[in-house]
Amino acid sequence: MNNKELFEKINEILLKSLKPSEDLERLIIEGYLDKEPFNKIKKLNNIEQNPKYHPEGSVLKHVLLVVDLASEYKKYSNDEKVFMWAALLHDIGKLTTTRVRKNRITSYNHDTEGKDIAMNILNELTDDEAFWKGCEGCINHDILVAKNRKFCICTAMLYDPALHEEDTI
Repeated sequence: MNNKELFEKINEILLKSLKPSEDLERLIIEGYLDKEPFNKIKKLNNIEQNPKYHPEGSVLKHVLLVVDLASEYKKYSNDEKVFMWAALLHDIGKLTTTRVRKNRITSYNHDTEGKDIAMNILNELTDDEAFWKGCEGCINHDILVAKNRKFCICTAMLYDPALHEEDTI
């Protein structure tokens, strides 16, 4: 399966599966996510997170939970395809930013790093104008256009402040 076909397969999973995590895990096990750029998603399994905030473990486990949750809410989005890909790639920046600092696992600026990584992945995989048109409703669309679709601010779309009331900034 070439990259474009695999993109469409993942897209189908994201849009049609009731529990996309199971199908995505199957693709990982079967080796479909071993090649660039999909291996970046698979590599998230090797990135640990601070257990205080992410008791589920690795970034991949977190992303798969988010994708399943996003699947339940996608019908409320303006563009299900854009919404689901944003959910899948929302923590991709943790690949390059996760470090142990003062005995704590941190991923400072993972959103900033992730924007570029996510946009590079998507630019490589799709030239579907309808997909990119789905980004037009975003308040940051002008930045996306100005940066030739290489800089997006779509991160943490499913953040629920009620789950983090005790967190301090």
